[in-house]
Amino acid sequence: MSVLNEDATLLDGTGPFADIPEPEPRMIWLPPKRGYLTRTVDEAIAWAWGQAKDPSQDWTGLCQSFCRQSYGVGAWAPSAVKAWGRIPKAKRTEGGKPEDAPRGALLYYAGGQYGHVALAIGKKTNRSCLSNDYTERGRIGRAPRTFPRWGVRYLGWSAWTPFGSMKLD
Repeated sequence: MSVLNEDATLLDGTGPFADIPEPEPRMIWLPPKRGYLTRTVDEAIAWAWGQAKDPSQDWTGLCQSFCRQSYGVGAWAPSAVKAWGRIPKAKRTEGGKPEDAPRGALLYYAGGQYGHVALAIGKKTNRSCLSNDYTERGRIGRAPRTFPRWGVRYLGWSAWTPFGSMKLD
C-alpha cells in the first residue's frame, strides 16, 4: 500500500510530484516588539539636532525617514500621509493644535502628495519642531509647528510605530 502526504508525494520520496522542488517559505515580517522604544525623547531630539548640525545625508523630501530615524526604528511607511493612515486610531491624537502635542511626538500634516511629519521639540514652549526642508531645502532645522509658509493642514500627533512607541515626557 502506498501512503501519500498532503503534497501527493509518496512518503518514500517518490511519486508524481517528487521532482518538483519545495517552494521557498514565505517570509512574514513582524516587528520585534510592541512596547516602548529603547531610545528616549532626549536621545531622539539629540539625534535630530545632530542631523541639523552635521547631516548624514541630504534630507530633501525625506521627512518620514528623518522622523523614524530620530526614533531609531526601521522603515515602515513610504510617506508621512501613509504613516498617519497606518497608525491605529487608538494610538494617535487627531486634530487640535500642533502646539498641544507633547515634546517628542511626531506631528503629521496633510498637504501635497506625501504629506509631512516633523518632530516636536521644546521644554519651555510648544511652538517649535525639527523638520526637513522648511528653513533650507535638504537640511534639518527648527520650524514653527504651524508651517505657515507651506499651507499644510495639521492632522494630529502620535508616538507610535510598528516597532513600539516612544515614551513621551
